[in-house]
Amino acid sequence: MDKYIVKAGDKHEKSWLRLFRHKPQKIEVKGVTEDLIREAAAKTQGFSGREIAKLMASVQAAVYGSKDCELTPGLFREVVDYKVAEHQQRRRLAAGDEQKQNA
Repeated sequence: MDKYIVKAGDKHEKSWLRLFRHKPQKIEVKGVTEDLIREAAAKTQGFSGREIAKLMASVQAAVYGSKDCELTPGLFREVVDYKVAEHQQRRRLAAGDEQKQNA
């Protein structure tokens, strides 16, 4: 049980390998307010849990891809708006496929 539960994720690599790894930068959250989170929640109404998880993974990727590794309100809104547009397009395509199948 220890091997598979308690020590899961422990890596037993040689110490010299650790020298070549760098720790990921820490994300700095600047100006993301509760109101902004509520706004995003309203925009993502109807998203599945999987879509929300992918949204947050996209936010994280956008932050790590940014110059300063900062999550700003603008970057957060940009990713949310992109994912909302993607969701709407997917729904339109699915609706079109349903109409073709019913015809």
